[in-house]
Amino acid sequence: GVWDDEDFMPTMFNVDFQDSSVFSTDPIKVNEKLKIEKERQQDEAIVWRLDFIGKYMSALVALSRPRPSTLPSAKGLLAKCAQLLPKIEKSATAPSDAVKKRFDASLNRKLLVPGPPRQVEPIEDPKVVFSMWTKHINELSLGCTLLTRPLGDLLEGVIQEDKPNVLSRSVAQLVVSNSGFVRQLLQESLETHLFPPEAMQHCKKQAEPFLQRCESMFLHMLKLTHLNRARRFRRLAHVFPDFNELQHEAYRLDDTLKATFGANLKYSRPSWGFIMGHALQAM
Repeated sequence: GVWDDEDFMPTMFNVDFQDSSVFSTDPIKVNEKLKIEKERQQDEAIVWRLDFIGKYMSALVALSRPRPSTLPSAKGLLAKCAQLLPKIEKSATAPSDAVKKRFDASLNRKLLVPGPPRQVEPIEDPKVVFSMWTKHINELSLGCTLLTRPLGDLLEGVIQEDKPNVLSRSVAQLVVSNSGFVRQLLQESLETHLFPPEAMQHCKKQAEPFLQRCESMFLHMLKLTHLNRARRFRRLAHVFPDFNELQHEAYRLDDTLKATFGANLKYSRPSWGFIMGHALQAM
């Protein structure tokens, strides 16, 4: 597996995954070919593996274009993959020397970025391999639930597994980048801080730029959430100047809210409290 963002960058090495793939990129054609192949096979273990390939790849296609309508089907396909893994594991055996040679990491070393040589030991225990697959399927399944989570949960990171795979993190970022999703989360979170919903009508001139800046800021924060821990730690320090500017903007917006709503404003500093709460959370 590719465990880090820079471990393999196909564009740098002029690799086209679609041209080099032995499968069609059309899920319908792939599933049709798998169905024909499964009907030819007599070995149940092979049928399980072909079934897993079809469901796993169909789930990835659905997750590559995440929408509220496609995520439940993707989660269902991943659940079926999780059910197939124990069956496949029962028929798995330790690889022979001939098989291990085909997965020699030195064959692909020229595709990696320049750096010191890394010793890659092959995983010979099938239990370890299938535990990694189970973890990976679980991470992808968590990505299907992100559209139902509040902003605070997403910023803390829903995928809390140890060293989540870059594919799972990329899928999670695709889901939360869905058009209009972050704006909706911001409005819901501001309302929990007693920000008046009517402000978007009566104070639109001041509230709209503030929300736009918040949307850009929190999209960046969500991107940091789905980076690996080292990058997250390095880049998180650069967001605090933005939080400082947003704090001043929020303070001015709250002054406008007080002048507009007067005694009807339930809390005098809803915008400032919202920004400060997330700044403290980021620390």
